[in-house]
Amino acid sequence: MKLITYILRNDPYSKQYIGILNDNKNVIDLVSEGKKLLNKDFPQSMLGLIEADDNTLQDAKKLEALNPNTIPLSSVKLLSPIPKYSKNIFCVGRNYKLHILEGARARGVEPTYPLVPELFTKPTTAVIGHEDSILLDSRLTSQLDYEVELAMVMI
Repeated sequence: MKLITYILRNDPYSKQYIGILNDNKNVIDLVSEGKKLLNKDFPQSMLGLIEADDNTLQDAKKLEALNPNTIPLSSVKLLSPIPKYSKNIFCVGRNYKLHILEGARARGVEPTYPLVPELFTKPTTAVIGHEDSILLDSRLTSQLDYEVELAMVMI
């Protein structure tokens, strides 16, 4: 099950919804379809869904199988799954050998390996959604770099 946070492209107020992206690449509005087909009040946000009891997630899986009304994916804009985190995100840097070698090669220096984990945080304002623009502030840097991240939510 692919859970998403989205807005409708034609909504001038940009109201956020949570939903399920089904195998047909259509979106199921979890709140409205859950109320209609399961008579269940689902949380209004992804954080609320994560904090809900196990039955809520199981009910979401049931909903997907009930042939609910869907919205074409082209009619929505995907946001970050959790657009506004409640706390900073904690990260581990230089945590695998190939990444360290790649960074050293790019800088033209010999690789060095950390003796202890290198931790850093990302503020809640650093999260963006699918296809959002990354803004370059030339007062802070002259070059942007990319990095792929993997995140897990453990409940």
